[in-house]
Amino acid sequence: MPGLLQTPEYAQVELAAGVSRGNISTEQAAERLSFRLARQAAITRQPAPMIHVVMDESALRWQVGGPAVMVPQLRRVEELAGLPNMIIQVAPFSLGARRPFHHSLTLLTLPNRMQIGYVEDMKQGHLERDIPTVREWSRDCARLQADAPSVADSMATVRAVRKELEQ
Repeated sequence: MPGLLQTPEYAQVELAAGVSRGNISTEQAAERLSFRLARQAAITRQPAPMIHVVMDESALRWQVGGPAVMVPQLRRVEELAGLPNMIIQVAPFSLGARRPFHHSLTLLTLPNRMQIGYVEDMKQGHLERDIPTVREWSRDCARLQADAPSVADSMATVRAVRKELEQ
């Protein structure tokens, strides 16, 4: 689940798992939680940025914290999809090899219309300014957005998964 969309409970469970594995300290988890939640203020600031998220279907089905955490998390995704500055799509498993990314990618369009990319792995993040690389990522994102189901169909998937968990 992209950090920008996470409920505090989901983020806490995810970060606590990192602590239990010994990957991060309790203090690091608290710092990351604080940063993650503070970053979410960007969603509603004025003027609000346009945010387009295409998340993998696995983000809906990976039961972080079980139904008690996932049901409110999926409700949060539905609420955010209703904001005028948010577009949320779910890339289904059926996209298969057409899915261009196997990692998280963030493209930022700056006020001068220049784009930069940000990717993360398990240890660190990397800011990419190389124009040909970012241009290729941007094309791949556009293809993914076109191949993914509409917002309405994506939210129907979110609701269906949520209802499965509520039973």
